[in-house]
Amino acid sequence: MSCRKTAAAVLCAFLVGVPAAPVASAAAKAPGGSATALSASGVLTVGPLASLGGAEGFRQTSVARVSLPEGPVPVLTAGALNAEVDAGRARAGVADLSARLGVVRLPVDLSARVISASCENGEGGVTLAGAKLGDTSLELNPGANTGVRVPGVASVTLNEQRRGADGSLTVVAVAIEVPGLQRIEIASATCAKAAAVTEPVPSAPQEPPAARPTSTTTPPAAAPAPGKAPRPVPVDGHLAVTG
Repeated sequence: MSCRKTAAAVLCAFLVGVPAAPVASAAAKAPGGSATALSASGVLTVGPLASLGGAEGFRQTSVARVSLPEGPVPVLTAGALNAEVDAGRARAGVADLSARLGVVRLPVDLSARVISASCENGEGGVTLAGAKLGDTSLELNPGANTGVRVPGVASVTLNEQRRGADGSLTVVAVAIEVPGLQRIEIASATCAKAAAVTEPVPSAPQEPPAARPTSTTTPPAAAPAPGKAPRPVPVDGHLAVTG
């Protein structure tokens, strides 16, 4: 991964914790993951930006500085957005984020040096470096589905995790929602666990069948023909001498 700008370099430092290359597994290969750096629907519509699906194997994409909507007072600005996917894993991140959330009826702003989400083999987590919601500093690695209290009807969830019907896991680093009005997802990654490989169980060697005993039948001696004396059978030995 090439990290030329300062924001991209910061983001790379978090996203490239391990070599960003396809990993061959001895087990069955997991389905490809998916990742999106930034998306929003509702009053403010964004993207999805830096978004990938992993059906084609390892891929990565980056988007340079964004400012949305375009104009003198943007709601969302970021220095760099990044996503990468592969079989069974996905990562997404945003660097140098600033979000003015008044448009979604949230009276506090969100800022962060890096916000990233990762998912591998059905397990995931997030990193929020230098992140603040208003005057509140956010935990670096919050637990799954950590809610943050904010005024009004909006909800902010850190490390939002949800399971799909197929067992896949979706991790959203920061999810901001105003019911029926707005939803913003910052750094989202989805992956599935590799299917278990059932090794064939070798069958026990079978004993050869026991040999059946055989019997030998000696045919009886032929009876003499009628009217004939039986043939004399010589007898070895000495006759006693008398007289």
